[in-house]
Amino acid sequence: MIGSLVATFAGSAWAQAALRYCVTALAILLFLLALRRSGERSGRLAERLETTEKANGVQRQMLETATSPFPITRSERRGNCCIAGGIQTWMLISPLRFPSCAHV
Repeated sequence: MIGSLVATFAGSAWAQAALRYCVTALAILLFLLALRRSGERSGRLAERLETTEKANGVQRQMLETATSPFPITRSERRGNCCIAGGIQTWMLISPLRFPSCAHV
């Protein structure tokens, strides 16, 4: 009895049209879910790449500092714009000896 009702319903034109729409909607839904998942994955990969680039930059800076012949001081990181500041940095001379340099 139930089998004959299901067969009758499945054989009707309305049921076939509804089944087509349901299958199409399911396919679109699965496609959107897969698209979302791949977007999340690419976002995580981009974040990992950014973190790796930052770490590599820090390591590169540490290697440059370790291989430089003279230590880098705070005044050099600020960027000296006059010869007196450079002399002070490299020769460790007091800034009081060069009164013309206001920023040192």
